[in-house]
Amino acid sequence: MQAPASTARSAVPCRQPRPFQAAPRRNAGFFCAPTTRLPRSQCKSNEAQPDPDANLSEALTDWRSFRAHLVALEQTNSALKAELAGKSVDSPVWAHELTLPEKGCLLLAREEGMGQFTNAAVLLCQHDSLGSSGFIINMPLPRHLQDLSTKVALAEELQDKQVYYGGPCDRGTANIIHCCSELEGATQIIEGLYLGGFESVNNLFRLGQVKTHQAQILVGCSAWMPGQLQDETRAGCWYVMAASSHFLHQCIFGHRPSIHHRDDVWHKILTQGGVHPH
Repeated sequence: MQAPASTARSAVPCRQPRPFQAAPRRNAGFFCAPTTRLPRSQCKSNEAQPDPDANLSEALTDWRSFRAHLVALEQTNSALKAELAGKSVDSPVWAHELTLPEKGCLLLAREEGMGQFTNAAVLLCQHDSLGSSGFIINMPLPRHLQDLSTKVALAEELQDKQVYYGGPCDRGTANIIHCCSELEGATQIIEGLYLGGFESVNNLFRLGQVKTHQAQILVGCSAWMPGQLQDETRAGCWYVMAASSHFLHQCIFGHRPSIHHRDDVWHKILTQGGVHPH
């Protein structure tokens, strides 16, 4: 589907980012039209590869944790490396700034006056040559899942689940973010965090194998055309944060929605990443 003329610009003013609604593609939305496609995970080679860092601790087994370790080392002097200024490499909770967006990162609105994106925290689920898309994770709505028209019979535990606003695109579609691995229809965002596979998650709720706080329902999404998000980032619209899956679980699943929920989560992420905004 060709993009509307009003969204065909490659960059937008910093104070009024206007995410581009990409053509609908097949993914995990569980009612109405599907949202933007998520990239397939990279294939791993079947050939055994030598491990040059076999002695690294388990906390450094994936490249995101290893990068966080390097960032923490840069932020302290040699006399304090043992303590890492409270950012131990063994800690499951970490966040730090990035120069450019990447899949699985968080986008934090920098500016006041960004409309519905003011103090938004966006989890980026797709970022490639086809564009970028993700979900605002800190904007609860005064609605519950049972208020939506779904294709499947809801587990009783899910009916009163509060719904979140994911963004202005595809507002007729809902998605689910959860921590259940190896489910049919689910796509990994980062290790320990998955998108989609609602019917499978719904069945786990029926069996009592998932708690209600281990999933978030989102209506709509946020999307950008190719290159647009990079332009907005360079223009100073967003803080870009990498974060551990443990910390993301805290931010997405660990807060009871309140009147201050949007601001609380936004400040929590920035503070963990060492950023102290206004």
